[in-house]
Amino acid sequence: MQVIILSGGAGSRLWPVSSQTKPKPFIKMQDGQTLMYKALMRACGVGSVDGIISVTNYNFVDLLKEEFKNIEPLNKRHIEAHFILEPFAKNTAAAIASAALYVRGIFGPDEIMLILPADHLISNEAAFQDAVSRAEIIAAKGKIVTFGIKPTYP
Repeated sequence: MQVIILSGGAGSRLWPVSSQTKPKPFIKMQDGQTLMYKALMRACGVGSVDGIISVTNYNFVDLLKEEFKNIEPLNKRHIEAHFILEPFAKNTAAAIASAALYVRGIFGPDEIMLILPADHLISNEAAFQDAVSRAEIIAAKGKIVTFGIKPTYP
């Protein structure tokens, strides 16, 4: 399985904390970890992950590579890191499409992808890992699986 981490962004949603040079995924939270670090650790927790592909703006590649250096499980499990660099933000659909084409070209049409935004905070990691394991079984049968939260209000 290839984990795709979407880490673009304009740095405008959490202004003035975030900026164009340091958007939300690269800002340290109260625990001293960035959301990108948390996303990478979450990806490493997926038992069947072979590689992590980050789709990001070329302006953030140095920040991203620095985050990858801090992830010890990447080295221990020999998880490959790949980068798809966007010349400018094209939003989620284009980022996923470019990642899908990349995965198909490198790993073949049957490779399973897990797409994770870099700026999500997931507090129940065990439930997340369980959901991914169950989703992988369904995806292996050629289905698309999405995750979401059941809404409680409009």
